[in-house]
Amino acid sequence: MNKTLAEVLKKSLGMPYEQLVREEYEMVVLKHLFESPVGMSLVFKGGTALRLAYVSPRFSEDLDFSVTDNFEQSACDLVLQELPKLYRNLKIKDLRQKFNTYFALFQIHEDFLTQDFSIKFEASTRPTTWQKDKNYTLQNLTSAVTPLTVLGQVASLESIEVDKIAIEPKRVRDVFDLWFIGQKLGKSATMDFTGFDPMIVRRELHKFLPAAQRRMITAWLPEN
Repeated sequence: MNKTLAEVLKKSLGMPYEQLVREEYEMVVLKHLFESPVGMSLVFKGGTALRLAYVSPRFSEDLDFSVTDNFEQSACDLVLQELPKLYRNLKIKDLRQKFNTYFALFQIHEDFLTQDFSIKFEASTRPTTWQKDKNYTLQNLTSAVTPLTVLGQVASLESIEVDKIAIEPKRVRDVFDLWFIGQKLGKSATMDFTGFDPMIVRRELHKFLPAAQRRMITAWLPEN
């Protein structure tokens, strides 16, 4: 992404440069993964999947996956290690298996940004009972910041909801995501930030929501 395009997107979406560039590189990584044989052993999930597959307004920082039975760490290592050779502004700072998670950390540099930033990649290697076409399906991933499109395996809203409900303690972003999922599933969902510091809620939502959605933040804040 060049600065001219970033400036146009910043004005239209009301988001800082870093979030725009981050989402572009998230799409780059996803496209490379899902166009490789390794892609059939990964199921995209989490907040970034909600944004890119289900059109959540919330920008997200990480790439989260579950793996299927045919996942091979060594094969995924090779695919991810190809990325810095293809994109000079992307570096791999960490790549390893830790506990029940296959982990990678990408560092992104753009000349017009004041500092580099990172994108975290985590694939849960815990055994699951997920079934294709029930718990996950092939879906198109799209973004407002890039013309790239990706066809990849994405967890169902119901499966992402189960994962989000299990997170403790919940973060502001998890509460927002559960509200968004409820809206998409036609449930009577409320934005409940009871117990959260209103300043933290405001800061978090302001960071991840485009300008057009921020007008609702005050209505969502917990009462003192």
